[in-house]
Amino acid sequence: IRDEADRTVSLERAVAFRSDSRGRLYIANGKGSVLHLTGEAALRSSYDLTFYPIESASYPDVAFALRVVDRSTSENAIVRGLTDDNFMVFENGSRIHPVRVDGMERFQNRMNLVIIKENSTSFEKDGLDEFLDAGMHDILSGIRVSDRLRLSLADTRTIPVYEGLERRQLLSRMQAQPPVEEPAIGRAIYDGITDLLDRKGPAGILLVVSGRSFSTAFDRYDPTVLVQYAKAHSIPVHIISFEAGMADGDTGAAEIYRRISADTGGYYVRFFDETERKKLYSRMTAIKDPRYIITYRSPGGTLHGRFMDVSVQVHHRKTTGAADGGYFVP
Repeated sequence: IRDEADRTVSLERAVAFRSDSRGRLYIANGKGSVLHLTGEAALRSSYDLTFYPIESASYPDVAFALRVVDRSTSENAIVRGLTDDNFMVFENGSRIHPVRVDGMERFQNRMNLVIIKENSTSFEKDGLDEFLDAGMHDILSGIRVSDRLRLSLADTRTIPVYEGLERRQLLSRMQAQPPVEEPAIGRAIYDGITDLLDRKGPAGILLVVSGRSFSTAFDRYDPTVLVQYAKAHSIPVHIISFEAGMADGDTGAAEIYRRISADTGGYYVRFFDETERKKLYSRMTAIKDPRYIITYRSPGGTLHGRFMDVSVQVHHRKTTGAADGGYFVP
């Protein structure tokens, strides 16, 4: 616990805690005297901080990305516009100064996209592969040299089959494996999100599906859990569906896919809607990376091979947040 002047407050034999109607906290020690009275601002901790991997290859220069969300709002709004003055960084318990806080501006013109194609026998039997060439060309025509694309197949497991920017290669690899009866679509979405966690710049999942439902598609990877995982890292799941099952009265898959895309901030597009299909790539790239990049020089200097723990506090508009970033070993 620290007071408003950033001094450490020592709690020795704290025996009672009381708060008043204004939310102020009184802490009493064993002698019956008040040890510390916090200000109202210090009591509010409504910011949720998410750490991303600490980069220490250039130690003593250290960097990491941080996402700040205001969880006091109904929508868990991203907190933007913070500066160096809003952050306090601690290494091995000691406050680091100075720290530099930047946005992701220099990475925002890059798209990190994981494309997942349903590798099912239904996809093949419905003859949907023959439409992929023209349709995916419309979607991917806006690819830039700075973009990073990865293609995986939702098979009985997730199978990565291509990484690069060559559209011909990408399209041909969409049929690189024999199809299966029951594709593990939920697992493929989960693995795709995991692949994107260390990226910088806009990122997203593009799921290409027949639209039919499969009994084991989301076994062990419930749509609600996938939505929570994607939202925790601001990664939208975009879905383009042939809606093949709709003609047979199979609406369950469409409802699930629409919910996943809507709840993660992604787009749901019917494959044969050419107008929406052509807009999709520009819409995906318009969703920017909301995180901050924090850099500092470690005062440890030559502590190579030692465990170093990092934590952060955020103070903004009478609201606080804190997170432990874990350990790194320079």
